[in-house]
Amino acid sequence: MNSEPDDGSAPRRGALGPRWRRGLLALAVVAIVAVVVVVVDARRSGRLEPSPTCEDVEPGGTRFRSPLPPGTEPAEPAPPAEDSPARVDPAFRPADAEPVYCEDFADPFVLSTGAAVGTRIFAYATNTSDSVLPVLSTGSLLRSEEIDDALAELPEWSEPGAVWAPSVLERDDGGLVLYYTTTHRESGLQCISRAVADDPLGPFVDLSTGPIVCPADLGGAIDPSPFVTDDGTAYLLWKNDGNCCDILTRIWIQRLSDDREEVTGEPSELVAADQRWEGGVVEGPSMVEHDGRFHLFYSANAWDTAAYAIGHARCEAPAGPCTKSGTTPWLASSEGVRGPGGQELFDDGDELQMVFHAWPGEVGYDAGGFRSLFTTGIDFVDGDPVVVE
Repeated sequence: MNSEPDDGSAPRRGALGPRWRRGLLALAVVAIVAVVVVVVDARRSGRLEPSPTCEDVEPGGTRFRSPLPPGTEPAEPAPPAEDSPARVDPAFRPADAEPVYCEDFADPFVLSTGAAVGTRIFAYATNTSDSVLPVLSTGSLLRSEEIDDALAELPEWSEPGAVWAPSVLERDDGGLVLYYTTTHRESGLQCISRAVADDPLGPFVDLSTGPIVCPADLGGAIDPSPFVTDDGTAYLLWKNDGNCCDILTRIWIQRLSDDREEVTGEPSELVAADQRWEGGVVEGPSMVEHDGRFHLFYSANAWDTAAYAIGHARCEAPAGPCTKSGTTPWLASSEGVRGPGGQELFDDGDELQMVFHAWPGEVGYDAGGFRSLFTTGIDFVDGDPVVVE
């Protein structure tokens, strides 16, 4: 038996000496700092990281786009011209664009906002079987991902079931304006309305008595997309829904009022469906300003086919004139990314990002496919946009 007194001069059995304790404390501090750095960096980047919904996802998903309004039919896809490749090579070198949300999330729009720890992003999409206007909120690496309904109630003049292609614009007072497509009950046309909220998750409230854009002689209007120039002038881009009724489809732009809830003045035509690869349809416009130049991106052809693709045009000013950059798509189908379209642009703090939907597997809902959310970086080389490698 050990009868020596415990005077603190020797360590107790199982206890660590001061040097070991200091070492473990240092390791713990390093580990905590490393985790904080990773989290802050991820949140600051604002990137849409792959979602848990992409793990072992089965083709088909559960959220499908609502049927087209009565009396409308998707356009027949046009084959590419003989001198125009069906695929833009190299669309994804080396396959940089990855799906980030693997249930149906069509016609996406991303709002990137500053938060206490970094950037927070909100992605809005066309209606699903569960939501009038779904919004996906995420904090990047630590996802806290959730799906909410940003617009639970439609205005009285609107018919539910076809709420498409939402977009959101921040106002100078900190409020938010939501632009979206919905069915005008009286005319049966798809038209554009707006709603307001103080929180990106909503609920957005639409107290309007009618649509803000609804040119009946052009077949109505869909796919609203706000654009703000570097000098602060706000515009709204949209497509006249002429393919509903055998009318030429075109992309238009119109000034927004100071409160950004109404359009003002006459619209200006930017581009029309005049190339073979477009299959008679241009839609889903989005615009960005770079080094004093204006770049218009748009989707074209039949949305439910692999012929759907993204085109590009250069514009001398927001209201045009605009010149298409070629006779082929700027971004077309590639392996695992079929029928890309519904694109929008946002700045993640490091680079310009393009978000869009595409069919990762089977094309078309009838075939069990779904449109997943993709994102990829955009850069400019000699004034022309390119996918970041």
